[in-house]
Amino acid sequence: MGLDEHDRLIAFVLGLSHALNIAVLHGARGERRSLRRGWRAMSSTTFDAQLDVATRSPGENPDLYYEIQSLNE
Repeated sequence: MGLDEHDRLIAFVLGLSHALNIAVLHGARGERRSLRRGWRAMSSTTFDAQLDVATRSPGENPDLYYEIQSLNE
């Protein structure tokens, strides 16, 4: 795989992953009261895993996270 193809594919993979995480966090943020009232008890294993990934991702490397979001077309 050439560098251009690698960069195009990794931009897609990282961009989509970050967009999904932002959407999950944005949705969960709007439902904080529901979370406290037992929303998590009603969730699925898939949702729990996605929420776990979404909440950990922003703290991994803020500078890299910013670059992926701001520089990705």
